[in-house]
Amino acid sequence: MVQLSKTPVKPAKATKETNLQKEQHLSSGKTPMPVTIQRRDLTPQDETNIIGSGTYGVCYKGFYHGNIPVVIKSFRKSIQRHEVQRESEALQDLQRTQHHISLPLLFGVNLDSLSFLLVTQLNGAQDRTYALGNAIKEKLLKFKQWVDLAIQLARTLGYIQSCGWLHNDLKENNIVVHYISPAWNPVIIDFGKSCLIKKAKVKTKQHDASRYPWIAPEVLQYTSPPSQASDIFSFGMILKLL
Repeated sequence: MVQLSKTPVKPAKATKETNLQKEQHLSSGKTPMPVTIQRRDLTPQDETNIIGSGTYGVCYKGFYHGNIPVVIKSFRKSIQRHEVQRESEALQDLQRTQHHISLPLLFGVNLDSLSFLLVTQLNGAQDRTYALGNAIKEKLLKFKQWVDLAIQLARTLGYIQSCGWLHNDLKENNIVVHYISPAWNPVIIDFGKSCLIKKAKVKTKQHDASRYPWIAPEVLQYTSPPSQASDIFSFGMILKLL
């Protein structure tokens, strides 16, 4: 049993204890706490750098430590701390041993004050981001490239489910295409509504299916909880766009 010292804890000891806790989390199979990013190490978030927005907040293109391109997700002030932690937990757990080419690389979070921040790798080409919907409209890819992208997207969804997770909001705006020579690669983003398969629950509020065509009917009508099948339904709706 670890004996607690009566001596005031010094910062150096606190750091060691934090590292030890991370090692214990890894050895026990638990997801370690995400790295805390200091706001001063990020470029300011202003309207000229907005690359997207949604229910949870606004995403900005920026830089970490001056030269690392990142996406800074600034959450709305109504978003609770545990909601940000849930998204970061999903990203970490899905990439516990190594980075997955079709998932966002998480740099860290800042939960010190509102608005909470979540920082991930910037995906795109030549400093520009391409949501799947925009890539389709601009005819960015050729037919064979779309086929390859769809196959990789299916494999990634299968990987997510094999790790015990559901995305729960798979749609064209939550997929970006990233260029890694010589091919385009899909990256599934926005895990704000994700959950573990074993913890999926029936929704308590019914939604208009016409407003959420990518969500499976049984989930919208709160007759069934989100499932692997409902994520596959969303994937099928994406294939219709391609």
